[in-house]
Amino acid sequence: ADALKHRHVTPYYESGFLALQTWMDLAITAYIAELNGINVPLDNARNQTYLSEFMKGYFVFPSTPYQTDTYWTFMQIPFRIFVTIMFIWPIVQVVSVLVIDKATKVKEGMKIMGATLCIYWSSMYFWFVLEFTLICVSVVIIGFLMNVFLYSSGGVIFIWFWLFCLSQMSFATLLTTFFDDSKTAIICMVVLYFVQIIGLPFAMQTMNANQKGAICLLAAPCFIESVNVVTMQESSLVGVQWQNLNEEFSQFSMATCLVMMFVDVVLY
Repeated sequence: ADALKHRHVTPYYESGFLALQTWMDLAITAYIAELNGINVPLDNARNQTYLSEFMKGYFVFPSTPYQTDTYWTFMQIPFRIFVTIMFIWPIVQVVSVLVIDKATKVKEGMKIMGATLCIYWSSMYFWFVLEFTLICVSVVIIGFLMNVFLYSSGGVIFIWFWLFCLSQMSFATLLTTFFDDSKTAIICMVVLYFVQIIGLPFAMQTMNANQKGAICLLAAPCFIESVNVVTMQESSLVGVQWQNLNEEFSQFSMATCLVMMFVDVVLY
């Protein structure tokens, strides 16, 4: 209170504006009083009965109590661990299927039978997208039934998970072009996955917006960084909504995350 008085109240009082403000308040009061048939002169003989209920001094401005939900404050790290474990298996399966198909010449056999490369890759991508879509739908439904995402939009949360899954599917597909042995490909995929999930998000904590955008060319750290946005929005009882996608926390927004993960899907 003393610091507030000396830093803000005293300079305001000594500026002379307080006297002008008081005079304006009294003038408005007198005008309203005259409209109601009460004589309140602007001198020292002013009607004390009429002004007796007025109080002057230092008062705390009234405001509604500030409310927060601490659930995500405690669940932020367990959620990251859960997501890391939950999606590693389907991503590994993408690598395994594609590398085994390449090693066993399945694609060449289908070409001999008249299938084109377009049909082969379309069928593969259709199956992978369908698989990940079902996983994302299940995760979102369970998340909302268990009040994990109590305030957020279901559509935003689904797109958030879905783009992450598709980006990891595309990244896994890209990785398979460098390997002919499924075991080696799976080991490399797991190592890269955990480096992106665990290592890079720590480095992003000290980065600016442009540097974080560059790191988001790798979708996994981009997704993990966006968990901070979900935590802040859920803790403030607002949640991630379509209208607040551009709100930044630590120079990062959910809109940046979604756009960059979509770019990653196309890029990979």
